Amino acid sequence: MSVAHSAVDISHDVLVGRPHGGTAILYRKSLRNFITKLPSPDPRISAVVMQTDVGPLLIVCVFMPTDYGTGECHEEFIATCEHITALYASWHLY
Repeated sequence: MSVAHSAVDISHDVLVGRPHGGTAILYRKSLRNFITKLPSPDPRISAVVMQTDVGPLLIVCVFMPTDYGTGECHEEFIATCEHITALYASWHLY
């Protein structure tokens, strides 16, 4: 079983992004009843909560932006970090 986000933006006529790639979390089919997929506003982030004997476990896969030394790269990095922080702050709601 899996939870995944593609790195390719298909919302426009011209594709942006790599033709392959993204983030994914793979897990055994026998664990599917213990896994809850979390919604993510960022295609760079895939996340699930797994219910365990000792409590819930947040599992996150992140593809951080590349640092090209530009202001845009820095802003994208900060935005991704903010999405991770917001996800961590709200994951207990799921």
